[in-house]
Amino acid sequence: MNKLLGVVKKRITSKLSASLLCMAAAAVSAQAGITFNYGSLANNATDAQIQSFMNGKLSGGTSVTVTGAVASNSYTGDGHAVGPCTGSSCSSVTLDNTDGTFIMNASGSNQIDMTFSGLKIYSVSFDYEIFPDGTCANGNNGCGSNWPDLTFTAGGTTYLDAQAVMPGTHGTYSHSPASGSTSNETAPQLIGSWAGNVGGSAGVTTLDFIDWPATIAIDNLQINTVSPTPEPSAIVLFGSVALLFGWMLRKRFAQLAK
Repeated sequence: MNKLLGVVKKRITSKLSASLLCMAAAAVSAQAGITFNYGSLANNATDAQIQSFMNGKLSGGTSVTVTGAVASNSYTGDGHAVGPCTGSSCSSVTLDNTDGTFIMNASGSNQIDMTFSGLKIYSVSFDYEIFPDGTCANGNNGCGSNWPDLTFTAGGTTYLDAQAVMPGTHGTYSHSPASGSTSNETAPQLIGSWAGNVGGSAGVTTLDFIDWPATIAIDNLQINTVSPTPEPSAIVLFGSVALLFGWMLRKRFAQLAK
């Protein structure tokens, strides 16, 4: 009899545990891992078109407003972006070569701004490029305080301040269409990626990509809308479910023992 009672208890515990997990998961569920790969956008796609593309990736009740951006699959920093050479002819490697169309700050804008509605963002990742700037094409000898960089802020807090580097010190290439294969390109630039948590347990609703003074670009933007720490309401609900689970077990076991 005791052996049979033990088997029954195990089966009841297993079923109720599964129910508890389903209820807890429902309490903290959220849209997560949303990726915006801009490769399908047309060259020169506007803010409105970029925004429409991104909203198509979001679920009902959530949206994003995009300002200061334009799509490109051809920009090369006026030929100063470095890349491979064949004979005396050199080409540029950009996010276009690696990811397809990217988005960059539009003419007259020094930053790309994204404001999300109906969701909170807790982590972000993206590929980025700091394009070479023709106003400081002489690098260490001519950039001075105009050294190109990219600043990424989320919710008003800075998480990345990436500095351009001299070609050849980061990456494979030292030549560009502007310099040719016989001279080294001297305009600072950088292609990189970043990933990290943002906003702590409160999350954020704004992402800003800021240039100084050169053009910047991003692609493969991914946002995670699941908090790394449960919200207080979810903790309370989980605790309530656990108490109910314990009460149900005690009641069922008492009935079986009679």
